[in-house]
Amino acid sequence: MYFFLCTMAFSALNRRAWLTSGIFGGILSATRFVGIGFALSYLIAFPQTLLKQDQSRPRYLLGLLICPLGLAVFTTYLYYLVGDAFAFKHVLVAWGRREISSPINSLEAGLWAGGWQRYFAITAIFSFMMSGWLTFRRRFQYAIFLAIVTLPAVSLGPLDSMPRYVWWQMPLLLGVVELLSKNKLICAAYFIASVCWAIFMTVSWFGGGGRFVT
Repeated sequence: MYFFLCTMAFSALNRRAWLTSGIFGGILSATRFVGIGFALSYLIAFPQTLLKQDQSRPRYLLGLLICPLGLAVFTTYLYYLVGDAFAFKHVLVAWGRREISSPINSLEAGLWAGGWQRYFAITAIFSFMMSGWLTFRRRFQYAIFLAIVTLPAVSLGPLDSMPRYVWWQMPLLLGVVELLSKNKLICAAYFIASVCWAIFMTVSWFGGGGRFVT
């Protein structure tokens, strides 16, 4: 659902369907709290609307207000359910998550640790690099969203779940496809490898290989 909503929100944003984009963005922020980052991607369209005499400005503003509404509704629900509006953050302690720390320190620790931790750190670094490449390509709305959804996972540490925070982000996959699409052979190889990896992950999940799914 998160991937679908993220894709639809950006698709509508690119078509300047402001209200539709805001609705999808609002629901996106309800599925995962990092979805609130789409509001910043939405804001990048500010010069294209509010600084011009554009009749779509009311729809733009309404869509912008809707973007964080999903998270607001979810936190309100948690407050009345368990008495803690930010239970989704505080419960991370059960998974060994600590207080917010320097992402640089977390990445450095992961790289020096070796093994899986090094792979997790490299995954996060790749995500930030892709955000930089999207910025270079002037795809600012994708770049800022990818950086925002990656940063909390790195800052809260440990890095164990980094692949599942990164590899299903639509902007990252879009960047990968754009990079590989210049060569049809490489693109076909990537597609085949992705299918094989997806099968492997699915079998590992149902077979109890939770370490691989992490």
